[in-house]
Amino acid sequence: MVNHDPATEHDPVAEAAARAVDKDPNVYTLDAKAGAREALAPIRELHKPMTADERESRWLSWWRDDDGDICRECTSSWAVAQWPCPTAKLCYTTEELQ
Repeated sequence: MVNHDPATEHDPVAEAAARAVDKDPNVYTLDAKAGAREALAPIRELHKPMTADERESRWLSWWRDDDGDICRECTSSWAVAQWPCPTAKLCYTTEELQ
C-alpha cells in the first residue's frame, strides 16, 4: 500500500479547477475539472512511457527495462529522457507517476 501525503501530492486537474473557480465564482468545480482534463489529454498522450516496441522502432533497444522508463516524446535518437519528464510531472498526478 502506498502512503499518501496530501502535502506533497500533485493533481494538475484539481489545481487548474481551483484556479478557475477562484477567478470566476460562476464556474463550477466539476466543469472546471472536466475542462482541465480535456486540455491535458493531448499532452498526456505525448508524454508517457515508451513501450518496448517503440524503443525498438527508434533504435533504442539497448535501453534495458531495469534502467527505468523513458518518455516517448522527449527521447530522440541522440538523447534519452527518463520518465517522468518535467512535462509529465506537470500533467499527471503524484499517484499516476508512482
